[in-house]
Amino acid sequence: MVAPAEHIEAAARTAIQHWDLDVKNITLASRSENVVFKVISESEQAYALRFHRPGYNSIGELESEVIWSDALNLADIPTPAHVATKSGTHYVPIRWQGSPAHQVGLIRWIPGELLIDRIKQASEHDAKQYFQDLGSLLASLHNHTSTWQAPANFERRSWDADGLLGPDPLWGKFWESPVLTNTQKQYLLNVREHLHDQLLQLSTEHATFGLIHADLHPRNVIVHGHDSTQEMQAIDFDDCGYGWHYYDIAVALNEFNRHAKATEFQTALLQGYRSERQLIDPEHHLPLFFLIRKLVSLGWISARPELSSTEEIVTQVPAIIGVCEEYLG
Repeated sequence: MVAPAEHIEAAARTAIQHWDLDVKNITLASRSENVVFKVISESEQAYALRFHRPGYNSIGELESEVIWSDALNLADIPTPAHVATKSGTHYVPIRWQGSPAHQVGLIRWIPGELLIDRIKQASEHDAKQYFQDLGSLLASLHNHTSTWQAPANFERRSWDADGLLGPDPLWGKFWESPVLTNTQKQYLLNVREHLHDQLLQLSTEHATFGLIHADLHPRNVIVHGHDSTQEMQAIDFDDCGYGWHYYDIAVALNEFNRHAKATEFQTALLQGYRSERQLIDPEHHLPLFFLIRKLVSLGWISARPELSSTEEIVTQVPAIIGVCEEYLG
């Protein structure tokens, strides 16, 4: 059941009282897996108040997200800065009528435009430059985590073979989606087992595996400035955890990997990545991770029926089956 907007807005006004802010305005910015409000202070500073989906990240995982974000900022890789509450914590549990408790955090609002909007409006030349810059950003994140020593209390999920395709994967059992026929369920179960075995053969050394964003597609990147002053900034670290660098790259390209210029965009992204970091044989591994991203996304949306209609999910299934057949064939 979807909660009325007034209940959520009342919860936001209760939550913001835990921060030392004189609030001028608070408005709903987005409502999907997480609910986000834009908060404007009396001093005209902008913030994002985020209600995190119950049952996904533990408080330990959320606090670890803050730790990594702070470390990235110290390394001159800008990320949204977390703001501590009056009591010195970063999250407070808040519920609205009829809901379980949501962990609520506050970060500074990042000005600019979503990368997806820039790409869709860009010329082919400029679009390739955006993908090249996105590749550089990904490599910078991977370079950081390859050398950064996380503290002993650091706690994040693992997008390893089991996390992606194990018997109980992090984003849900896609092969049990209620939109599938029994034949499709059995087929995708067989595909899962085959791909899981392939992942078990991949190295988990620092060269190709480590702490990743895990959801850095162009809708989770803010761009501000133009040309020589342009800067990209990663947002929404909700899914960050330990995984293959190839998965991060596949996520970044996934929405465009059937685009007419998909090859050019992939080449540009890999060029940007390789300008900052070596990557072993990505062209060989990316088809596997493109397919995995489509499968786990089916699990994600099937577990969140409030975000999409059954009809919308059903229309995606033939394309997913087609990609499986193409890869395995």
